[in-house]
Amino acid sequence: MKTDDAIAEADKVIEQLKAQPVGADELQKAKNLEQSSFVFAQDSIFEEALQLGVWEMLGDYHLMDRYLTEIDKVTAADVQRWRKISGREQLHARRAGADRHPAHEQAAAAPAEPCGTLPRSTPRIRCCR
Repeated sequence: MKTDDAIAEADKVIEQLKAQPVGADELQKAKNLEQSSFVFAQDSIFEEALQLGVWEMLGDYHLMDRYLTEIDKVTAADVQRWRKISGREQLHARRAGADRHPAHEQAAAAPAEPCGTLPRSTPRIRCCR
């Protein structure tokens, strides 16, 4: 499949998603998955402390207490509104390369030698993918 064909197919799917509302079963399944992931991510004191730190950086760790109830409030109309706003923007950003992680840009600018030939003082750049 050529790149242009893949982009055309992605555009087609995005347009379909924007036109079709999410079903009640699909929405509930997504809510359950997000809520269970949130709860199970706190399976240790370390993970819970990590989550508290993240929520504090986002503005207030007390927001964490409301997260599950806020997920319950998401409606099919909310999902549809998000689809219409973000679907095309995300696709265009990917086409433009805007979704590249900064580490990729650093890696592209780094010397071409393998890591083993670089001096120990040279920072190693790890790709997120």
